Parts: sequence; C-alpha cells; structure tokens
Amino acid sequence: MANDFSGKTVLITGAARGLGLAIAREFFGRGARVAINDLDADHVSNAIASLGGGDRLGSAVADVATVTGCDRAVAEALDQFGQLDILINNAGINIERPVQEWDETHWDAHVNVILKGAFFCSKAALPALRANKGNIVNISSNLGIHAVRDNVGYCAAKGGLLNLTRALALDLAPDVRVNCLCPGVMDTELMRLCAEDSGDAKAYYQSYIDYAPLRRISEPAEIAKSVAFLASEDAAFLTGSVLSADGGGTAGWMTANLLAKRWLNQPVTITLVESPDIGIIGVGEGSTPTLKRFFSDMGIAEQDWMPACNATYKVSIRFEGWSPGANIPAYSHPFISQLDTFSERSFYVNCFHRRMGQDVITRPDDFLFNGWLAKHQRSPVTPPNFPFRIEYGYHFDSGLVGEFLKRHAQGLGVMHKALNITDVECHPNGDIAALHSKEGEPVEGDFFIDCTGFQSLLLQKTLGVNFKSFKDNLFNDSAVVCPTPAQTELPVETRATALSAGWAWQIPLTNRTGNGYVYSSDFISDEQAASELCRHLGVDEESAALRKLTMNVGQVERHWAKNCLAVGLSQGFIEPLEATALHLVQTSVEIFLDHVDEGGFSETQRSAYNQLISERFERVQDYIVAHYRLNTRSDSEYWLANQNNENLSDSLLHLLNVWYRRGDLGQEIQRQQLDSHFGNTSWHCLLAGYGAFPPLEKGTTATDLYKQNQLAAFFEGCLLNFIPQ
Repeated sequence: MANDFSGKTVLITGAARGLGLAIAREFFGRGARVAINDLDADHVSNAIASLGGGDRLGSAVADVATVTGCDRAVAEALDQFGQLDILINNAGINIERPVQEWDETHWDAHVNVILKGAFFCSKAALPALRANKGNIVNISSNLGIHAVRDNVGYCAAKGGLLNLTRALALDLAPDVRVNCLCPGVMDTELMRLCAEDSGDAKAYYQSYIDYAPLRRISEPAEIAKSVAFLASEDAAFLTGSVLSADGGGTAGWMTANLLAKRWLNQPVTITLVESPDIGIIGVGEGSTPTLKRFFSDMGIAEQDWMPACNATYKVSIRFEGWSPGANIPAYSHPFISQLDTFSERSFYVNCFHRRMGQDVITRPDDFLFNGWLAKHQRSPVTPPNFPFRIEYGYHFDSGLVGEFLKRHAQGLGVMHKALNITDVECHPNGDIAALHSKEGEPVEGDFFIDCTGFQSLLLQKTLGVNFKSFKDNLFNDSAVVCPTPAQTELPVETRATALSAGWAWQIPLTNRTGNGYVYSSDFISDEQAASELCRHLGVDEESAALRKLTMNVGQVERHWAKNCLAVGLSQGFIEPLEATALHLVQTSVEIFLDHVDEGGFSETQRSAYNQLISERFERVQDYIVAHYRLNTRSDSEYWLANQNNENLSDSLLHLLNVWYRRGDLGQEIQRQQLDSHFGNTSWHCLLAGYGAFPPLEKGTTATDLYKQNQLAAFFEGCLLNFIPQ
C-alpha cells in the first residue's frame, strides 16, 4: 500500500514537539521506523515515550543549525536503523519583531536552522537516500509564499526553502524526490508562546484566523497527513513541487476530478487556477449520499479519504424545536436505503390515515432503517453478509477534502497553478480568452469553469450574467461559526436546532465538533447571534473562536454562458440546511459532461443544460422553503414571518395543496417529474416530521401498519448486523 511505510526509516528534524512530533506520530502509526531529532535529549526522550517507545523509535540528538549537527543527526539515524529512506526537514524557529529590532544573531538563527539545516541535512543524507530511491520533504510555511509584518527573518528563510526545494529536486533527480509543504498557521506550542508574548493573545490568534482562507487554525495532525502523502508512493511522480495546505476550493477540485476521470483518454488538458486570496465559506461539512457515489466512481476508498479528512458517517438529519406547536419536540429525516422498500408503503398508508384524522404512528425515523441506525449510533457500512445496500453521507473537514481531492486530481494529470487573477481577457465575440494574474503568468483556454465562490469573477463579473436572489422566501443571509471539542461518542446524524432567528447546526468530526448558527440579519444582529450561539453551546463568548460568514442565497440566471460554466458558490447557494451544496456541484458537473458528450458545446446543449440546472436549484429551494413555512413556532417575529410567507412557487403550492386535501402525493410528484430532486418518501418525511396533519377525529379507528407489520422487530433484527460508529 502506498500509505504504508513499513520497512522505511524516516528522520525528522525538530520532531520533539509541535508539528514535528505530529509528523513522527503519523509515520510511526503507518509502520515506519522513526528517528527523532531535537536539540534537547530530554525532549527527545519525552517524545519517544509519548509515542509508546519500542524498537521502531530512535534518538538523533543534534543541533541542525550547524554542519556537524546535521552530519550527526543523519549518522545517528543510520547507526540505529541501518538505512534512511525519508528525510523531513522540519526544524524551525520564529522570532517576531519589527525590522529595526533585528540583529545579526536573530537573522543567523533563522537562516541557520531553517535554510542551512535543511541543505546540510539533505547533503549528509544523500548517499543513503540515493541507495534506497528515497525522498526529502521540506517544511516551509505559507509565510514563505505570502509575507506578514514583523516576521522578516522567518519569511525570508521559509521563502528560500521553497527555491532550495526546486533546486535540489533538479540536482537529485531521478534518484531522490524533493518536495515542499507550506502549512498555514497551526495550534502549536510555538504559536501559543508567540500569542502570549504579543500582549493580546485573542487578537493575535484572530489576525491569523482572518488571514487563513478556511478562517481557522489547523491542527498539526492535519498537516502531518499532507507530509505523509508527499513522502508516499502516491506522490511518486512529484518532485520540486510545493504543496500548499492553506485551504482550497472543494468545488473546484471536485470538478477537476470529474472532468479528468470522464475525459481520461481524451486530448484534453485541465488546469486548475487556485487564487490564494479567495477564501472558502466553510459551512459545507456535511453531505448527501451523492458524495458516496462520487468517491466510489473515483475509485477512492473510504479507508483512504475519511481518516485524512476527519470524516464520520451521516445517515440522517435531526431537526429539534422546529414544530413545537404540533407537539413534536424533534424528528429525524433519514436517508433512504434499499431496505426501506419493505416499509415505505406502510409509511405512506399511515400518513394517509393520519391525514384522515386517525391516530397512527407517522414518525419518519420509525419507518426508515437509517432512522434506527441513528437512534443506536450504528455505522452504516454494510457487512458482507447483509444483502441490502445502505445509503449514507458524511461529515468532514471541507478544507481537508479539498486538499485530498487536489492530490487525487493531480494524480489524474490535472495541472495546478497558484495565481491571483487580476484581469480576464475576452475574444471579440465575448468568449473568455485568457486569465491574467498579478504574478504575470497568463492562463489561456478553450473553456473555463468558474469556481471563484461568491465573487463569480468569470460568469457574473466578466460575462455579466445576472444573479437571482432567493431572499424573498429564504430569509437567512448570515452565519456565525464556533468549533468545540470532539464528542466522545460520535453520532451518525447532523443536528439542526431551531433558535430565535434561524437554526444551529452540529456536525460531529473525529477531531472536533462543527457548530454554527444560520440566521437572518433582518431579525437579529451579528452580535446577538454570536451571543445566542454561545449560550446554546454553553461556551464562554470571550474565549470562543467565533467567525462570521455572509451568504448570498440564490442562483445565476444562466449557469453556462458562452465558453464558461459556473460551479459551486459562483453558480448559487441555497443555505446549508439539507447539505445540498456539494450535491449540486457534483450533479451540475455530471449533467454538463453528459450534455457535452451528447452534443458538444452547442447552443442547443447550453440552453437545455441551463433549463435543467435552474429547475434543479428551484426544486431544492422549494424543499428548503417548506421547512420554514411549515414551522409551528410562535416565539419570535422570524418564525412567524416564515409561517406567513406566501411567496411560494406553483410547484410547492400544488404539493402542499395535494397533501392537505388528502390527495395522492406520489402521483403529484410524478406529474411534476420531481423524483430526481426530492421524491415521495422525502416529502412524506418532511410533512410527517412537522406534524402537518389535521386534529385527530374522535371515535375513528384505523389499521396501524407500523404495528401490524411488526416493523420495530424487523428493524431491530437488522440492527444486529451493524456495529457502533
């Protein structure tokens, strides 16, 4: 396996603490022999002890700021393990002060540890690395790419490390690969010390959070996974590469993967331009089951991507406090699986009886197997002896998914350019001809895909395609985000809890819990929303890592205009309630590819595509609007305004009319051809979950198919095949 380092020896400089220790832990966990370097012997001993000790861990105490220290570190690794396959030049130092306060000692300390140490360790390790066709990974920084104030020595040394990587890669090829990783800001001991020295730790942290595209500080363990990738056989064709771990666009890299896979044997060159100055909204940490199909189609196994992205399984969404007026404190909306063919009809019949005023069970999570998985916190992974396919989605770190898909796309031949686009050049006929960057490198192409987020630099700003807002029936336009520690027992569902002017999400990841409050700025201020979220979470507002987001809810009038296709936030957004963002990205690209394969880039295909995707957005909009319209809260103007919202589409009005008139909802869905969006069972889940029923009729009786068919016993028996997450 490419991710297995059994039989390999790794020397990591500066590995006793922080990122270096996280890298050591990552390689040790993947079977490698690890030599830990640091200045202090006690620190090295403590690091080895923290990893559990054993004969796969070794000490390489030396000062790699000197040539003799570099030689000694390499020699100690070879003495203990007899070989060296991978060198990680991680040792670093950071002294923050204004330029006028720098002296020769400060300057030399940075250059010697970061730059001199990396070179002479590489030189000392070269014979061993050549003998084993090994590789070197240099740990630079995003500050080696983009400078910040009061860090001149660090920025200079880390920037020099980038070009040292490229020069070494040329000189050592083809025997030894040399690559470089540029992490963003991390939560390390060094970071915490710098924050304390600043005099205002909170402001210090916030300055770096504001700088980062993902608007958060990374964990060393996250970065360590990227180091392992560069050192692995998965990166066998990479040398002289600089990998940025500062956050990228999930939509763009998903698109690149889909195009590269579909056109693998076609004479097509795919280049992804990633602008470091464009950030990510960061709320897309949940998915629908469509994402499961994406990874399957890509040939990417769950055991490869899920641990790398801190992912967990998602089988349903639990709505809490949305319909208290119907005496429903909460309900779960499970994803629909193959097994549910045994129970769906019972669900429909019971809902019809309840619409007739009869007292029968109608809770969606009682009738659908994923609801039982959620109640019992069972993993949805289908065991080999179980004959039915279980559908599920995921919770994940969107930034890490973007990085993972980036690596996979590059393996499929996608080219990557880190450029900040300043201008777009068009042909006389209005088609886009080229992108121009502040770095001076033009990017020409025949077709362009706009994944520039809400900025929509190509489709809206260059081609002038208008944006159609959904503000008149989807009131939410803002969110505040606050991560909390990971839960001890990980649930397999997303939680959506109604608050005074919107709702709060809770998304369980393996390393943290994602939380946020989606709200309307017309009904609550940003400050009030932040305070309400902190009260909801039980955290101190002063110390909470809060981040404000602005959402532009709606869609473009044309998703494909001239030679440009908009994907992701640049094409539209319908808030994160049902986690449809990545679903819409995936389906938009797949449908685009189908149209191109069928009829090329013709106007006929373009018109048909635009109509289809616009309708898809509108039907998702209807489903989300229904959540708010059907609420039975009376505790705030926000919820009352949603109840009184009469700006509903004809499609939604017809669906609700059929339901309340006790008609055949499935037949109406079929008539409107809505099955490809949200089908009969999904609408039954929504309407029954909210208790959208008339009062009970006294003296009426009905057969309760849930009881008659003994569905509880049936599902309990099925549960025996599934283990806890």
